[in-house]
Amino acid sequence: MSKLATALRQIDDARQYTLGLLADLPADAWFFMPTPAVTHIAWQVGHISIAQYRLGVAFHREPKPEDAAWLPAGYRELFGRDSTPQADASLYPTPDELLANLNLINSHVTAEIGAISEANLDRPVILPHRFVKTTLDTLLWCSRHESVHAGQIALLRRLHGMRPQW
Repeated sequence: MSKLATALRQIDDARQYTLGLLADLPADAWFFMPTPAVTHIAWQVGHISIAQYRLGVAFHREPKPEDAAWLPAGYRELFGRDSTPQADASLYPTPDELLANLNLINSHVTAEIGAISEANLDRPVILPHRFVKTTLDTLLWCSRHESVHAGQIALLRRLHGMRPQW
């Protein structure tokens, strides 16, 4: 299997795990925040979306006007690394919108990733990052990053009284 195919497989595996964690969530679990209030599942899902865009696209090319058609306005402010999750659900897209955006961003990002040539995997990224230096690094970190946040979703599920999801 090629390096690109391996990276795409890892990204898809992480996504399938995340989707499994979200599949049976009741509405009240999306914005549940444990004490002390640090995060909620809605923020985790939005963060995974914006991070996938940044790792799968923004580290490799400048933004294009057409990105706005599939990257919701305000996502970076709501879900970026430096954002702070808020308990007020009205500040966020609904769970259905979050899932739709997660899927839409994923389809565009994976299409772009699939068009990267193996020869370009060693190309340096255009944005600084402490873990990633090359295109391949960003693709591998994309799946790891999602897995970190899937773990937080799994913990929030348990704190909400839900059973683990395998």
